[in-house]
Amino acid sequence: MWSILYLLRNNPDKLRWSQERRGLDPGVVDEAIKYDQLWRKALAELDLSASAGKSVLLKPNAGRSVQPGTGITTAPQVVAAAIDASREAGAALVAVGESPITGVAALDAFETTGIAAVARSRQCPLIDMDVHRCVSIEIPDGVAIKSLKLCREVTEFDILVSVPVMK
Repeated sequence: MWSILYLLRNNPDKLRWSQERRGLDPGVVDEAIKYDQLWRKALAELDLSASAGKSVLLKPNAGRSVQPGTGITTAPQVVAAAIDASREAGAALVAVGESPITGVAALDAFETTGIAAVARSRQCPLIDMDVHRCVSIEIPDGVAIKSLKLCREVTEFDILVSVPVMK
């Protein structure tokens, strides 16, 4: 299954054809291409130097056991790019962690979503964030929130990066 983003970048004519066939404006494809190019340019200009020498935990949305390309979980290609970008910025350690919804095993979800394959190909550790008990973290001078319960692994990394679903 091809994602819309893949088609937008690699075969926009197919998307234009689909729009026309459904009686919709094919011009939206060109608008989407323009915004995708702006997005990619902005990403290329991100300064990730703060991760040099630090441990980085990437937290994609991989909490369901679904095939990649469904728009439900973070695309494995996005996770691969985040691993690569973190390492290129000099991160001492990069890992990918997940705490999925009840009834879903993190490592099974990583396999089904394709994230395990990209992590393995990059020798990047995968972390099941439900293995250990949560830890309570006090928030000094907290007003509305005085403490948080977090997966222990979150506290063991210098930087936590949310890698959301791109729709």
